[in-house]
Amino acid sequence: MSVSGHSDMRTALPGNAATAQYRAVLTLARELWIVRDRQRVLEALLQSRGITHPGEIDDWELPATLQAELDAQCRAFVAAIMADIGLQPPAELGTDVAEV
Repeated sequence: MSVSGHSDMRTALPGNAATAQYRAVLTLARELWIVRDRQRVLEALLQSRGITHPGEIDDWELPATLQAELDAQCRAFVAAIMADIGLQPPAELGTDVAEV
């Protein structure tokens, strides 16, 4: 255990943690946390400057064209991750991962 009470990730993972799948999951988890942190900071900054109000971002409905664009980007993102770890993406995700 480290001083903070958390075990060292390198020794806590199973012996096969060096596989592409484990590295991909850990990389995604790290990146997701950074994005979540920055998003929350940005929302707080916008609220502190009176640009948005509590709940306004959650309640806003995306225009259909933007929603379709985000859906397509999400499908390509998931397909790219699956391809990187050696899994065949389902047909509904498509195969064009160049957009990611």
